[in-house]
Amino acid sequence: MGPKQPERLRSVHYVAPNAPFHVYRQSVAGRVDLHWHEFHELCFVRSGRGTNIVNGEPHGLEPGSMFLLTPADFHEIELVPGETMEILNLVFLEEVLTDELRELLFPGVLKLQTRLDAAEASGMQAEFDRVLTEFTIRGRAEA
Repeated sequence: MGPKQPERLRSVHYVAPNAPFHVYRQSVAGRVDLHWHEFHELCFVRSGRGTNIVNGEPHGLEPGSMFLLTPADFHEIELVPGETMEILNLVFLEEVLTDELRELLFPGVLKLQTRLDAAEASGMQAEFDRVLTEFTIRGRAEA
């Protein structure tokens, strides 16, 4: 039997049936095994430290780190021992990418991970929290 193939996370399990995106909070303890997605994922690290290994290349993660994954990316996350990482996730389908948004997200040379300074991180966290709250309230209203 050959090596185990990485799991592909399917959109039907991560994206709301009535919208082409979903936002949620994720708590990671230990390790996230190698996988890939049918969707794009924008992640913001609220707390915790570790390494995001994207297509075999390691990238440090700490509070304020952001990264964007495409359906072509394979990744896994290894945490610093004893750490728990809280991540805010925005997952979205290809259909939400207008030409203008695509140019902003993928301008020629790809840099899909960054570290925000304290003020930028605070602002980004507030925006994720706002979207998460709106998404949660809207989801309850539609139920």
